[in-house]
Amino acid sequence: MNYSIRYKSAAGVTARSEVLAFANDLEAMDHGRAGSGRNAIIEVWKGEHLLVRLFGVDSRGPTTPGFT
Repeated sequence: MNYSIRYKSAAGVTARSEVLAFANDLEAMDHGRAGSGRNAIIEVWKGEHLLVRLFGVDSRGPTTPGFT
């Protein structure tokens, strides 16, 4: 089955997406989790159904504490 993995900014704008085949939903979600360290939001879709929305990097503000 083909799955769509959508990588989004914190504003919800799709930066890139990929369509891949996985044996099951868990494999697709694991692949999405692997991208959570680089993207604010990752969505894993199976056809027209959203399986999971993962939240990764918060890119809305500074990442270094103490700087304003």
